[in-house]
Amino acid sequence: MNATSPRSFPSSHSLPRIEDDTGRSEKSWCNTFPEKTGPDAFAGIDADRFRDWFIPAFARWLRANFRSPEMVARTFDVNPRTAANWWNGDNRACGDRIGFVFLAYPQAIAWFMAEWKRQEGRR
Repeated sequence: MNATSPRSFPSSHSLPRIEDDTGRSEKSWCNTFPEKTGPDAFAGIDADRFRDWFIPAFARWLRANFRSPEMVARTFDVNPRTAANWWNGDNRACGDRIGFVFLAYPQAIAWFMAEWKRQEGRR
């Protein structure tokens, strides 16, 4: 990418396909949201605890769905050190990069919700 071209995420055609646990590469996710929405959906969730949970959860999701930190760097248009930090759970993506995850990989929403519920069950 040259200095005059705008930054953009890769097209969906160049993204790796992620299969769900049934082997299908696409899945309807419109019914995966909790019944409660808005502020009430997160009542009682401590923001610091959620952040501490999210950092390793995001690293697990990346390692489960990408071959290497280099592939993460290319897919998310970040520098290799940032991708390695995400991969190793040293830091997390936020903002537009997380939005990109959920737009490009809608099945990730269900994955993160299931992971959160699983860890909530262990408390």
